[in-house]
Amino acid sequence: AFIVLSFLIPDKFFLFWGNYMALVGGMLFLLLGLVLLVDLAHSWAEYCLAQIEDSDSRFWRVVLIGSTLGMYAASIAMTVIQYVLFARGNCSMNQAVITINLLFWIAISVISVNPTVQEHNPKAGLAQAAMVAVYCTYLTMSAVSMEPDNKNCNPLLGGQALRRTSVIIGAIVTMLT
Repeated sequence: AFIVLSFLIPDKFFLFWGNYMALVGGMLFLLLGLVLLVDLAHSWAEYCLAQIEDSDSRFWRVVLIGSTLGMYAASIAMTVIQYVLFARGNCSMNQAVITINLLFWIAISVISVNPTVQEHNPKAGLAQAAMVAVYCTYLTMSAVSMEPDNKNCNPLLGGQALRRTSVIIGAIVTMLT
């Protein structure tokens, strides 16, 4: 009955829903995911710091520093790949989005080690900023790789193997986060 009734809903409702409500809902979904991700990173860093303090283990130092550096390395690698593949020629929209993302994750990294932030939350640090950086860079890469109209700005158009790889990487990142 609901399926049949959905065909009777006027088009104006779907236009309103798609243009306004879905945009707000999608934005709230991404912000909630980001908050949960920061909480995960905070818990992870706190756990590693507790292990370091309890056992003075070199292993946990390597794990914390290695995971932070690994996430930054992944962010840098994805940013370089985005510039190489999606920001060629006159792809100004992609260039702007990739650059804004890069500037934002540099800014959050600097802010996370700011003495004022450290004073109010001494457990805040680069681990949380690195996780936000890699997640936002992944979202940016996902967005620019889905540009439908311009083969110059999106060389992945028409390549089923690359699309499949993108979907698999997206599923892995979603499951990990």
